[in-house]
Amino acid sequence: MNFQQLEYVVEVSRYSSINKASQALFITQPALSSAIKELETEIGFTIFQRSKSGITPTAEGLEFIRSAETILSQVEHMRSLYSGAGKENAPAVLKISCARYSFISKALVNFYNDEFTDRNRFSVYLRQNHCSDVVEDVYFRRSELGIIHIRNVEEPQWKKNLAARGLEYQYLFSLPSGAVFRKGHPLENKKDITMDDIMQYPQLHIASQGGEYSHYDMTPGFVFPEDMEKNIYTNSRCLVYDFLSETDAIFLSTNTLFLEEFHDRLTAVPLPDEQSKWNIFAVHLKGANINPYTIKFLETVKRTVEGEIQNSAK
Repeated sequence: MNFQQLEYVVEVSRYSSINKASQALFITQPALSSAIKELETEIGFTIFQRSKSGITPTAEGLEFIRSAETILSQVEHMRSLYSGAGKENAPAVLKISCARYSFISKALVNFYNDEFTDRNRFSVYLRQNHCSDVVEDVYFRRSELGIIHIRNVEEPQWKKNLAARGLEYQYLFSLPSGAVFRKGHPLENKKDITMDDIMQYPQLHIASQGGEYSHYDMTPGFVFPEDMEKNIYTNSRCLVYDFLSETDAIFLSTNTLFLEEFHDRLTAVPLPDEQSKWNIFAVHLKGANINPYTIKFLETVKRTVEGEIQNSAK
């Protein structure tokens, strides 16, 4: 078994096709098929099921592919860190997973301007998804650091689950919930908005990576009517903001910092009757050595948010 074989397996899984994977890898289809068969013989089980409809991983194969992705990610990370070590032009690498926050976009802009504009070589990997998927990214080493939100009343269980998986967490700050809609919306200038007011309009919901839809970002316990009649479900954040800009739909968000800076046709109001706040945490593998650029980015996130909170309070 070697790294090249692991790369082959991951690419075949990505394309669900020997032919397409061979084109992406710039090798012949017979050579790729032969390499995978040799690997399957070595490990003693079939990685892919082949049929007329295509190629799919077996149950054992799926676990093997996940392990291969983790190993290749770590190898890539090590190469980035140590190739050309000691040279000023050594590549800077940042691998982050987070939920979908506008404050991350703002922090990344600030970080880029501070750290990367004068560098010849750098790579930024930013994955955005639901908090549970962010945790999976960190656990399987697809990302070095995760940033998630946890409702304060659910913190004990979240922390217990994170610790059970060998993950450490660091509290960053707290943010209130908000209702997001277009400027000029009928609720924009209404005083004392209630949840009943909000429920009169279509509600947008985001899907997780696994395709499951949720009422409020996969977080249980949020007070939310189960008999809503106007729902739009999607896994596209872009569609959410585009649709909000052109309709009277509403999206309930865990935070609204920098929303109008990036989406000037939208606005937000504090969520009514919501007493709890969302605590934002950084998550990483216990005992992991975090690279300096990741640490600097986390400092930039905190500085960016704390500065905005102070400006809002003036």
